[in-house]
Amino acid sequence: MLAPGTIVGNYRIEHVIGEGGMGAVYAAVEPTIGKRVAIKVLKAALSADDATKARFEREARAVNAVRHPAVVEVFAFGQLDDGSPYFVMSLLEGRSLREELDAKSRIAPTEAWRIMREVGDALRAAHASNVVHRDLKPDNVFLESFPDLPARPRVLDFGVAKVLDLRVGLGDDLDEAPLAKLTQTGAPIGTPAYMAPEQWWSHPTTARTDQYAFGATLFEMLTGKPPFLSKQYAELLQMHLNTVPPTLAERGFPASPEVEAFVAKLLSKSEADRFADFSAVLRAGDSAFDASGGASDRDGLTDEPESTRGDEAIGVADTVMGPASTEQPRPPANVSTAAPRTSAHAVTASLPEAAGGGLGFTPTFIAIGLVGLGAIYGVGYAGDAKRDVVQWVHNSGYSIFPVFAAFLVGVAWLFRAAPGRRVDTSPRYGAVFVSLSPLLPSVFATYLGWNMVLTGLRRVEDVPRRFQILNEGMFEVSTPRFLGFGLAAILLLGVSALFGVAPRRTSDTVVSIDRVEKRWSLGAASALGLSALAFALFGSPSAALVAGTGALAEIIAFAMPTTHPDSAHRDARDRSIASGAAILLSLGVGLARIEASEAALWDTSATRAARILEIVSAARERQLTYAAAGLTLVIFVLVEVLRERRLRGRERPAPMPLSGWILGGVLVSTAALDVTFHQMFFSERARMIEAQREQFSLFAKLDPPSSDAPSLHEPHSAAALQVTSETIAVGGRGIAKLGALDSPAGRANVGHDLTNALGAGAGGATDLSLVIDRRVPWSRVAALLDLGCQAGARKAEVLFTRGQALTIPRGAPPEAGELLPRDFGALDIELSEKGFEASGGDAFADVAAKLLERADHQPVELNLGCARGEK
Repeated sequence: MLAPGTIVGNYRIEHVIGEGGMGAVYAAVEPTIGKRVAIKVLKAALSADDATKARFEREARAVNAVRHPAVVEVFAFGQLDDGSPYFVMSLLEGRSLREELDAKSRIAPTEAWRIMREVGDALRAAHASNVVHRDLKPDNVFLESFPDLPARPRVLDFGVAKVLDLRVGLGDDLDEAPLAKLTQTGAPIGTPAYMAPEQWWSHPTTARTDQYAFGATLFEMLTGKPPFLSKQYAELLQMHLNTVPPTLAERGFPASPEVEAFVAKLLSKSEADRFADFSAVLRAGDSAFDASGGASDRDGLTDEPESTRGDEAIGVADTVMGPASTEQPRPPANVSTAAPRTSAHAVTASLPEAAGGGLGFTPTFIAIGLVGLGAIYGVGYAGDAKRDVVQWVHNSGYSIFPVFAAFLVGVAWLFRAAPGRRVDTSPRYGAVFVSLSPLLPSVFATYLGWNMVLTGLRRVEDVPRRFQILNEGMFEVSTPRFLGFGLAAILLLGVSALFGVAPRRTSDTVVSIDRVEKRWSLGAASALGLSALAFALFGSPSAALVAGTGALAEIIAFAMPTTHPDSAHRDARDRSIASGAAILLSLGVGLARIEASEAALWDTSATRAARILEIVSAARERQLTYAAAGLTLVIFVLVEVLRERRLRGRERPAPMPLSGWILGGVLVSTAALDVTFHQMFFSERARMIEAQREQFSLFAKLDPPSSDAPSLHEPHSAAALQVTSETIAVGGRGIAKLGALDSPAGRANVGHDLTNALGAGAGGATDLSLVIDRRVPWSRVAALLDLGCQAGARKAEVLFTRGQALTIPRGAPPEAGELLPRDFGALDIELSEKGFEASGGDAFADVAAKLLERADHQPVELNLGCARGEK
């Protein structure tokens, strides 16, 4: 930070106006004539990056290319003594449009158009100078205040502007750089709430791109919020690309048809559907707001609907069920058709309860729903929000609401189908179709998330960073899969109960089959229930969920056996298919949870030892879950085969109808899509693990000393030297055995690699970062530090493991060897010719502890005979 009084060019710094990620803006004065100005300075840490520095310079050039009163003029450019560039511009008094909106919530239409008309005219001038702003938003519009005059809007921040030809002095070769990031996976250039569809796609931007942001800003001024809002990247992407923007009236602003049409055209998804240029925008805006007559230009604007309040409000349309079918149900055998019947409910109410018919469908399905939802909540997802349902919804974004809607429709459909089964034993495959409906949006949402993460990875070259992004993406995009599969499994278990519903007549129940089915189902349910309990006690919730689903399926068969003489065989077959599909879906839920648990480890503050423990635990749980699935399916299939053999002698089931085959095709296709998308994601993960296998193997053998001392700090970015009890590595690449230090040739080779690493280092506060196994003799470490000193290193840091000492079990997954900066605390040391001198016989852990004792938030001098001086 520049202190007050610092001289920059011909100006004296007065105070800081504001500070951001790129730099700071200062108020300054020219001492001779007292002219006050604003000076924007790029951060020194960013000045070394040529692309960032060029973009900063381009902002100044782009601003000066636009000659317009609403664009602040830049009239000087230079560099500080440390190389940080700066430019000087007019000092404005007032506040930003964002601050104005925060204070007023909404702006009256006449005033809103007055402000935005001036902004639009500035953009017209910018486009005439071949400059596209690309980041228009309320934060980048400043309202300059004057006594007794309306505020004058000024367009700021051309830092990501696109220059369409060379007249400004810089080409367009930097426009594809990742200038802005939405999440850790990265995003296209712009600010999410105001970005046009072509910006989300990273397509070339044109002058019409600014119209979309102009419309979104005007929309927010009139209604209090941008057209689309969400904290989830996937939600915003989908809304900007595919969702029709809400009308102004829907957001509580009583706009005229002309204003509605004007704003809607600005927010068109296709550039071709927007105005030809900003001259046309201004003409259309003048006409639209003049036609509105200022009728809504008052304080008493229509209140915003409750469903749109809050940054994360999500409107959900009511689901309206259609009228019941007018087709009369077919009466069952032995029931007189003389009695009047108006509906399935009327017939059901007139029949007595069956002796062997089991429990009623309604209490059974309610119990299934409660147990199923409780199991999903009890097993939990992953990460810090393991049982935070609200966070699950946030992870999924808007895509989860079609899943919830499909689940509710499925529940209503099953309740509606049950009475019909009491007078008509038709299969009711429509209920099965609806039960599977949560799968489709969940698979689609997961695919979109996976595809977006994989696309974002192409912009990242660093493999460890790509691996971390991939895991973080997996954590979010697996949420709709976890919930969608779980809700579909609940509905399929409800379908299983539906096939046990039979007409309420005592004469038509198959008593002998009833008793056999109950005995087998009860035995299978007991075995699977005990298995689920054992898996839960063994610390494998996913395995317990799979076995528990199988147990619940058999409990349903016990409570509601297939007892109708005309359809028992077919009902048993159909129910076994529904129950088997529910078991397979519960396996998908368990695997999604395990994958998310592994992925969450890369975005938490867990220590390295805790992360390794969780990775190993997740691998073990995956094996147990597959074992549970195998056990459950074997028991389930065995019971179904026995039931099939018993029922075969009574009646031959009718051939599967076309609707059944279509249903099977939908289920198989959905499963195939899910497996295909899943394989895409895991193939990329496997490739990254393979690319880092040598590094993982090396790091797995590293056990540095442990400490949580307050004198430790976050590690710096520097050349990395890793030393295991057997190997010397630089930057994660093994270069020599530790014994190579015993020979002159070996020392020369190691010194050569260290010299190259130091030459390619970041050149920051630290030359060399040391990760050394606690068991390495100090004499070896001292020899390596001496080589580093000869290579030019003077400032180094020793890394200590935070938390407990680690042990990586044999057979652990390769990623258990990954090292993350947050795993360590760093102690600064200086390599010199005086200071602390350790004995050669100690292990590194002993010397490291002594170094730590001498640290008091200051570097510890280490005597290696190195002469002081520059590298």
